Amino acid sequence: MQSLGWRPELVLCSSAQRALETLSGLRAAWDVQPDVQILPSLYHAGADAARAALATVPDGVTTVMLIGHNPGWEEALTALCGARETLPTASVAMLQRDDETAWAGRAGFELVRVLRPRVDLG
Repeated sequence: MQSLGWRPELVLCSSAQRALETLSGLRAAWDVQPDVQILPSLYHAGADAARAALATVPDGVTTVMLIGHNPGWEEALTALCGARETLPTASVAMLQRDDETAWAGRAGFELVRVLRPRVDLG
């Protein structure tokens, strides 16, 4: 992710142990630490919880990372941008906002790229 310039200003992370472990690994690799919020609402979450979390993003924040897990994350991806993708463990989907209303959890995202560990990360 770093080699692609993907660096969040804010991380909204599920309280699930595996999500926290993912966050820990990412933090060790980041040279600039983002603000982090641990959200129990993202545990076993889907589209509605992802939208609700995005609606809390403060004005001025341009790059947000949501850390969670399936089965809800694939549903959330589809709801946010219309893309249907398989997201195996440790996958990353990069979405770009089409407009300023996206943080409010409405449509307005476009899928840029999906990284899958076994395919893209070796």
